[in-house]
Amino acid sequence: MTRNGGKVHVVRVRKTGYVDKQGRERDYSSAYLRRTYREAGKVKNETVANISALPDHVIDLIDAGLKGQQLVPAAQAVTIAASLPHGHVAAAHAMAKKLGLPALLGPAGRRRDLALALVISRVVKPGSTVASLRRASTAADSIVVVYTSAPGRALLRQAARRPVRRVDECQRLR
Repeated sequence: MTRNGGKVHVVRVRKTGYVDKQGRERDYSSAYLRRTYREAGKVKNETVANISALPDHVIDLIDAGLKGQQLVPAAQAVTIAASLPHGHVAAAHAMAKKLGLPALLGPAGRRRDLALALVISRVVKPGSTVASLRRASTAADSIVVVYTSAPGRALLRQAARRPVRRVDECQRLR
């Protein structure tokens, strides 16, 4: 009679000392997921799964997990260096797509993606083109570029390179 409830555990069975037809000594090992229960006062075992085909390190991980050990200590495995906001950029990008702004900017391509990135950049944080370029190294503008499928911050700089040159020329003339 099989039991549906109860905890399972890993059982390793090792058989050593067998000799094959060529006279070589063979060792066999197998691993099973088993459930132990009592029936009429006797201890019974139910094999839930044969996990012998899995690598040893995976069987060790299964065994450790079933024993309640934490497989990856969260404090040691992950260190949060910085948390960058991106929800507002995603919302602006989604709304721009919903309103059909990319189609208004022209045919699909790199120039449209750059223009959309600049528009979203200004919607998220209003300012001039020069200000957008100064912020291009920050997370928000980098995320704008990711959301518009443009390949990097350099594209924002390239898209606005001409106005930056004009500003620099105007400053030199003063």
